[in-house]
Amino acid sequence: MPLIEERMAAAGPVMSLLLKLNYLRLDRDQSPRLAAYRLLWEPGPATQPEEWQTWSPSAGVGHLRLERLSTG
Repeated sequence: MPLIEERMAAAGPVMSLLLKLNYLRLDRDQSPRLAAYRLLWEPGPATQPEEWQTWSPSAGVGHLRLERLSTG
């Protein structure tokens, strides 16, 4: 919530209105959910079906992998 409030406070009149509309129904009293997964980027080509290959001029070939976080 602090990041959202900070962004709204720093926005100009048009962006501020758009942000207020976007977050109109946000429950400000609800606690954030704990993350169940994380997205990892690793260098090199994808080798598994559950990996997504990527490429960029600065990093070259890499892949994304969704990893379940331990609940313990």
